[in-house]
Amino acid sequence: LSVPTVGSNTYQWYQTGGTPIAGQTNSSYTASAAGGYYVTVTSAAGCSATSVTTTVTVLSTPVPVTPAGPVDICFGIGSATLTVNTGGVTSGIGFQWQLGGVNITGATSPTYATTGGGTYTCVLTLGACTVVSNAVIVNVHPTPTPAIYFTGTSLATANSYSTYQWFVNTVAIPGATNYSYVAAANGSYRVRVSDGYGCANYSPAFNVYNVGVAQVSAEAVKIYPNPAGNTVHIESPVALKSVISGIEGK
Repeated sequence: LSVPTVGSNTYQWYQTGGTPIAGQTNSSYTASAAGGYYVTVTSAAGCSATSVTTTVTVLSTPVPVTPAGPVDICFGIGSATLTVNTGGVTSGIGFQWQLGGVNITGATSPTYATTGGGTYTCVLTLGACTVVSNAVIVNVHPTPTPAIYFTGTSLATANSYSTYQWFVNTVAIPGATNYSYVAAANGSYRVRVSDGYGCANYSPAFNVYNVGVAQVSAEAVKIYPNPAGNTVHIESPVALKSVISGIEGK
């Protein structure tokens, strides 16, 4: 901070509140702490004048970005919001986010949301000061692509995921949280899986049609008399769907 130098003048620098700064009696002063500063100039004839107060803001270095560590997001369904911490300074700062050291067009706010991977930093400008934040790495992980197959006894998907939830006709099946499931009813089945990074996705539908159809030999089912008149008897060890038609097809 400086005022014009006149050989016969004397100078005294002050901090806001009227506290004189010891030993600071030159026409310039280098401030290293935040606060308000002014100077009183006195001429050889004893006339004095006081400058306006100049506010000095100190921007801490390095400026941290949060989250500070690596950020994991899911391709196509996730995003990462990065926020730069200015240490309480709320005005007069310019922001420029960079990806791999290259400016990101339009990314000039304290926060930046991204769906892409890479190394992100933020360049802050305050007056003649420029500060570069810490770097944050964003990792983009592929979205799971589960598929259902039939094992011969149950429905199953890959057992490499972290969590599972089976659905039938879009309704979650209570307790069906394993990589395999024995279908208890006909319907359209899907499974929702997630990996260790929290990336989740649904499988395509797998339709089940033959649940509950037992294999019964023809000899075990008895229908009599045949032909029948007013009464027909049907005996079977399992439930049957029976259709009775006349000789003309009705």
